[in-house]
Amino acid sequence: MADNWQTYSFLFQGGLITNLAPYQHGIQAPGSARILRNFEPSVFGGYRRVEGYTKFDIATVPNSGNIRGIVRYANSVYAARGNDLFKSSGTLITAKVNGAVTSSATLTVDTKAGTIATGMQVVGTGITGTVTVNSISSQDTNTATVVLSTTVTIANDVDVTFSVGWTQVTDNGTFSSAGVTLGGTGKVRFLKYDFDGTEKILIVDATGKPFRFDGSTFAQLSSLPTSTSGASFVVNFKNHVILGNGKKLIFSAPYEDDDFTVANGGGEINIGDTITGLIVFREQLVIFSESSINVLNGNSVVDFTLQPVSRDLGCVAEDTVQEIGGDILFLGPDGLRTFSATDKIGDFSLAVVSKPIQTEMIDLIGSSPDGFNSTVIREKSQYRIFGFNSGFQDTAAKAVAGTQLQEGLQWNDLRGFNVFSIFSEYDGFTERIYFGNSDGYIYQMEQGNTQDGGHISATFATPFVSLQDSEIRKTIYKGSTYLDVNGTFDLEFSLKFDFDQPAAVQPDSVLSTDAAATTFFGSGIYGTSIFGTKQKAIYEVQTVGSGFTVSILYETTGEGTDNVFSIDAATLEYAVNDRR
Repeated sequence: MADNWQTYSFLFQGGLITNLAPYQHGIQAPGSARILRNFEPSVFGGYRRVEGYTKFDIATVPNSGNIRGIVRYANSVYAARGNDLFKSSGTLITAKVNGAVTSSATLTVDTKAGTIATGMQVVGTGITGTVTVNSISSQDTNTATVVLSTTVTIANDVDVTFSVGWTQVTDNGTFSSAGVTLGGTGKVRFLKYDFDGTEKILIVDATGKPFRFDGSTFAQLSSLPTSTSGASFVVNFKNHVILGNGKKLIFSAPYEDDDFTVANGGGEINIGDTITGLIVFREQLVIFSESSINVLNGNSVVDFTLQPVSRDLGCVAEDTVQEIGGDILFLGPDGLRTFSATDKIGDFSLAVVSKPIQTEMIDLIGSSPDGFNSTVIREKSQYRIFGFNSGFQDTAAKAVAGTQLQEGLQWNDLRGFNVFSIFSEYDGFTERIYFGNSDGYIYQMEQGNTQDGGHISATFATPFVSLQDSEIRKTIYKGSTYLDVNGTFDLEFSLKFDFDQPAAVQPDSVLSTDAAATTFFGSGIYGTSIFGTKQKAIYEVQTVGSGFTVSILYETTGEGTDNVFSIDAATLEYAVNDRR
C-alpha cells in the first residue's frame, strides 16, 4: 500500500490569518496559520515558540495598585507606583541552604555570592510570602547565618536568593523628604535627555507640573504657564522639551528643560484635538490625537510649522504608537494602522495593516477596558500591543504581535503577558524590556523559557487543506514535522478533519516529550566534528485518520521541558480513497 501513498508538504510562512473563509484560507495560504498563539513568525522562517519573562527583582515595588511607569536610568530601574517613585539595581545574592530547616527562623547558607544585609527579602523553595532578614548572626565570604522575619521549613542544599529590593527615591527638599509625590493614578511617562552633558529624566503624570531628576535632585518645572495643570506626554524634538497637555503642544526654548518663555524661544500650539501620542519620526514630530494626525516641521519657533496629515482619523489609544521597520504603527478606530512616507516629501499614506487578524483585534479591543500598551522588540523587528484588563489573571491577558519580514507584517496571538506599563531600550548591544502590572513586580521580557515559572502554553494550527481535491476522501497515515530545536520540549501532534465539524471522526493526538530525539543534521557526528550550531530534528508521527480536508494542530502541554523551538515545515503521507 505504501507504494500508492502520496505526499503533501507545508512550508510554514505567512503568520496568523483569520479574515479568510476556511476553504479559501487553505487554498490561498496553506503555510499560514488559523491559530498561532504564543508562536511567532521567525526571521529565519517557520514559527518559533515565544520566549518568556522573569522577575527583574524578587521583591515587589512598595505601595499598591498598578506599576504606573518604568524607566532605566543610571544603571538602575525606576518604577512609579502609587504616588511615589522607587528604584532597584536588580542586584541579587544567591546561596545554598546549609542544613535543613524545620519550623525555624534561623537559616544558614553557603556558596554565597555577595554580602547579605538586614532588610533583604529572601525567596526559595519552601519559603512562602514576604520573608525578610531580621538580623545576621555571622557572615564571612562564603557562609552566613541569618534570622528571618518568620519561621520557614526548607530542605538542605536548596537555592535561595536575597534581594535589596526597592528603595524610595528621595530628594534634597524640593519635594517632601518622604519622596516624590506623583499625582493621579494613571500612566507616568519618562523622557531621558542630555542638553548639558549630564543625562537627566523628565517625569510627567498628567496631573501636576512635570519635574526633572538628575540622580539626586528633583526640580519641578517652574517656567510653565500657570494654566498648565499637567502633561501626559513628553519627547525631545530638535533639542526642545515638547509636552503634550490635553489639546496643547508646549515647547521649551532650545537646549532648555525649564524655560518655556516666549521671549527665549518657548511657546505652545493648540492642536484642537486631545493628544494621544507623540513620536519623533524622520526629522518631524508626529502628533497623534483622538481624531486627527499632524506633523510639526522646523528647527525652532522661528520656522516651526504644523502640517495636517488627517483631519478625520487619529490614534484612539495612548501608548500604541511605535516606530518599526522605518514606519509607525498605531491603533486607529478600525485596527492597527501604518503611517508611511511616500516618495513625495511631506506626503503621507495611511493604511490598515491588521486586516488579516481583524477577529483578534476586535477581541483584544473588546477585552481591554483598562487601556493598552505596546513595545517594539528590535532584535525581532516585532511590534507588540497589549490589552490590559485588571480582572484578568496573567495567563488570560491578551496581546497581538506583528513581525516585520520581507513579505510585510506577519501576525500572531499572545497570551500570558499582563502589561500595564512597559519600557524598552538598547543597553550597548543588549536589548532590555521591562514591564509591570498590578501585582507589584517588574518583569524582564524576552528572558527564559517560562512565564515567571509558569508553562508557556503555545498552539499552532494550519489551515484546512483539501490535498488537491476536496471531493475525494483521503486517509492520512504519517506526519513528519521539521524543526529547529535548542533542547528538549513537549509537543502534541493532532490531525483535525473536515473543518473540525462535530460529525467528523478525529484521531487521537500523539504526544512527544522529547521531540528533538530524531535528528537528521546538526547533532550528527562525522569523525570528530559536529555539523551545525543548531540542532535540526524530524518529529515523525504514525497516525490514521480520514476526511476530505485536514489541518495539523500542534500544542505544547507542559508535560516536558520548555526550551524554545521552531516549526519550519511538515509533510503528510496519505492514500486517496473514493470520491464522495
